[in-house]
Amino acid sequence: MSYIKQLAKKIIYWCFGFVSFFKLKVNSTTNTYRYLLYLSYFNKKVFIKTKKRIEQQNIARIAKEKKLKIGFVTYTPTMWSLEGLYQKLDSNPNCDVNMIISRFGTSYNEDMNRNFTEAFNYFTKEGKKCIPVTKKTDFSSYDILFYMTPYQFFYKNINIKNIQLKTLTCYVAYSFTLSNKIQKLFLPLYYLSWQFFADSLFYKKIIETHSHVYSGNAVYCGYPRMDTFFSVPSTTKNNTNKKVIIFAPHHSISTKGAIKFSTFNKNYKFMLEIAKKYADTTYWVYKPHPLLAEHSIQAGIFKNHDEYIQYEQSWSNLNNAEVSSQSTYFDIFKKSSAMITDSVSFLAEYQYVGNPLLLLTRKEACYNSFGNAITDVLYKCKGEDLSSIEEFVQMIIANKDPMKEKRKKFFDENLNYYKHNSLLANDYIYSLLENKFQFK
Repeated sequence: MSYIKQLAKKIIYWCFGFVSFFKLKVNSTTNTYRYLLYLSYFNKKVFIKTKKRIEQQNIARIAKEKKLKIGFVTYTPTMWSLEGLYQKLDSNPNCDVNMIISRFGTSYNEDMNRNFTEAFNYFTKEGKKCIPVTKKTDFSSYDILFYMTPYQFFYKNINIKNIQLKTLTCYVAYSFTLSNKIQKLFLPLYYLSWQFFADSLFYKKIIETHSHVYSGNAVYCGYPRMDTFFSVPSTTKNNTNKKVIIFAPHHSISTKGAIKFSTFNKNYKFMLEIAKKYADTTYWVYKPHPLLAEHSIQAGIFKNHDEYIQYEQSWSNLNNAEVSSQSTYFDIFKKSSAMITDSVSFLAEYQYVGNPLLLLTRKEACYNSFGNAITDVLYKCKGEDLSSIEEFVQMIIANKDPMKEKRKKFFDENLNYYKHNSLLANDYIYSLLENKFQFK
């Protein structure tokens, strides 16, 4: 039955693509990206040719405009990594810049509404011009839209399929993509966007090779969130002689989920005990993934939210520990001595600090080629191997790091985008826009 459904879907998409071929030839820019999506299933070569033609028309038209209207689409401050780009564009008299705040998810609920309100208030307090998305919000006046998540928003009018083709779209990932979720490369924003700003040369290659259809839109700019490690000195100092160790557990505990990295159920009690045992020589920062509370309850580790909060409180009650729930964590990284994690993006992000990281492994965890290359330069042990975790802590206390030079070599060759481009990621994107549209 599933095969029949897949076949029927392909036939339907092909038919829509056939219609789109003629529709886009007649009046392309007033149509939406939905027709371009259908065309990608009808004929990939025609899709690429049509997409590039429309983009060239848009670039030529926008370059003649006196003022560019640019929007940054988001639903949470935790994904925000383009502050440097926003500030440069906002200070340019030739640009009108807005934050477009949308609800995120497929069904309306209180959490969605609370997250939307928090995001809107946060960016408004930061002095940004914020546009709340409703089902009636019109985006046809925008020249460029920046997206930071490839997934669907609650109101369909802000999703790329419903944006008019006269608007150029850009995608900047909110995290390093290290998991082997090839399905993600079939999301419309990956191949419909005008520019896909890749965080690494590794991932640019993955997009070129595995995307549903590749039109040459991937550009290696680096990871904007990490610009701070090249440009901003730390304001937080380690005021203790103790070794500061970050414990950052991932949320993917379930054996049924699409991604399976978390080992939290194997070691969450032990991590507290090891922090207590080495209280005289270590200071700990418990930095859980925002979804860990919910997923650890679903997995049966805790009975309810109150019980999870009690676990967090156990960390806070220690004289040598704290709990960090802040959306920004750069100062925590900078003051730390090491990290213990089974997270995903942190494996790459922490390389900008240069300090040791212990990856807690799980047999179901699956990485792409970039992720595998990074794990090869990390300390590793199974999530349930408690003695190896303790040995890593002892190594940090003893100021030992035998893999340091290997990590540094990998970083310079694969993650040091400033060295590669001679520009910060935010500056690289701004420079690209400046060159394309001739604004100063």
